[in-house]
Amino acid sequence: MKKIFTLFLLLTSINVYALSNAEVRDAIQQEIDSQTFPIKVDAQTEMTDIFLTTRGVTYEYKIGKLGDSLPSTRGLLSFIKRNSVNSYCNAPMFDWYKTNDVQMFYIYYDKSDSLIGMFKVDNDDCK
Repeated sequence: MKKIFTLFLLLTSINVYALSNAEVRDAIQQEIDSQTFPIKVDAQTEMTDIFLTTRGVTYEYKIGKLGDSLPSTRGLLSFIKRNSVNSYCNAPMFDWYKTNDVQMFYIYYDKSDSLIGMFKVDNDDCK
């Protein structure tokens, strides 16, 4: 009985994903291939590119203002990350990402292509 219990604990404590890294990348690549860039997100933001990482995806955005004209880049990125984490952890449309422990990276540039900032969202943010 102890052996069965130990085996059960061992198996349930290991992260088991539904898909391999390559399968995750292939699925994401199919979605990327169906997109035409840039994609207008809102009045000031457009998604300019999406590319693959080892087990995830990176989204690049451009904000239609110069970084110096933004009131607080740190505040802006904190707000965007909070919303992204909330969506990743709670929205049903992200269930596939959570099940497969997909990392999502976000990179923001200003109007002149200067880096505003970047952040990552993944399953660790949902704990």
